[in-house]
Amino acid sequence: MENEQRTRTKVVRDLEDCYFRAEEVARYLSMGLSTVWVKGKDVNDDFPSPRKISSRISVFKKSELDDWVDRNTAEVTEEPNMNLTVFNNAYGTSDGKVWNPSIQEFGEQDCQVVADKNKAKLVFHGKLKDNSRAKPMEVIERGDIVLDLDHAKVNPTKRIKKALEGYEYIITNTHSHDPVNNDHCYRVVIATTEAIKKDYKSVYWNMVLDNPELKAMHDEGMLDRRGEDEARCFFAQSIPPERKDKAFKFVNGGVPYKPVYQKREEPNKSSSKVESVNKLDKIAADYFKE
Repeated sequence: MENEQRTRTKVVRDLEDCYFRAEEVARYLSMGLSTVWVKGKDVNDDFPSPRKISSRISVFKKSELDDWVDRNTAEVTEEPNMNLTVFNNAYGTSDGKVWNPSIQEFGEQDCQVVADKNKAKLVFHGKLKDNSRAKPMEVIERGDIVLDLDHAKVNPTKRIKKALEGYEYIITNTHSHDPVNNDHCYRVVIATTEAIKKDYKSVYWNMVLDNPELKAMHDEGMLDRRGEDEARCFFAQSIPPERKDKAFKFVNGGVPYKPVYQKREEPNKSSSKVESVNKLDKIAADYFKE
């Protein structure tokens, strides 16, 4: 009787289950399409494997995806603290202090009002040997993913929020932020489930390129490509005195981003630069046209 009941329960679950194509999985789990395929084919990853139902079609079982979400959500129920090395200003190199706040505590800092941004606190998101950024600077590990959006003519915060829906992150203005003159400058700090001890550059580009909205902002030339540098330090939020009423901060509670270590090459330069090259090619072609 017990076996019959178990069999009946399994049949009911199978009838209620459904299957997703890879594109549907990407939307369902808010991850990039390429990430779905990489994780699905990696035998060392506990992500569900696709099932081939024809020569050209593979599908993923929804219940297995839900089980994977439950397992991985359980891993991050306790909010990880940030590993930061904080310097008094841009002039100090060996006076780093370790700080391990939650991302919510990090977001509670006051915006520094300084005329010279070099006098604002400088933050390395991670651990440094001897808490020093003196050359040769040695990175032990990176924490968080940091995006810089520079000199956008239109406020991009709505697009950032759309891109990072469900994740834990902070958006702040940078010192150059001047919205009155349509010069929008923001920094985004995205919490991660773990310290990044290798190949931060690939982790950075996997995050950007697997997210359609972030990739679009990159292609439009908004994202500062130097964000890929694992050794880069960032000023804590600051603003000049004459624009102190323009300081901006948004803290979003959510799930930390799980780093993807797939090797990723640098993308092409922003579309605006590509368009300039295309225009030059057209001018040259017209010039030499018979």
